[in-house]
Amino acid sequence: MLATQEGSVEDRVRTLFRRCLTRPPTDDEVAMLSKFYATQKERFTKGEVDAKALAGEDAGDVIECAAWTALARALWNFDEAVTKS
Repeated sequence: MLATQEGSVEDRVRTLFRRCLTRPPTDDEVAMLSKFYATQKERFTKGEVDAKALAGEDAGDVIECAAWTALARALWNFDEAVTKS
């Protein structure tokens, strides 16, 4: 789980990106996604969005889990992650 994984946010973004899109991200993509993660974490911290509704009650650090879940959902919505039949 990325919320508890060792390493910098950038390293974890790279890991998640590769898992979702099967290619390494560019430096610009890492910067953009790291900023997105920080923004989402701030929104959950401020209570603008319900972290428990996204991450669940038993998620450990609910805010951290919710921020990574939001990032993963965003990656799955990239055009290259969507398969069309």
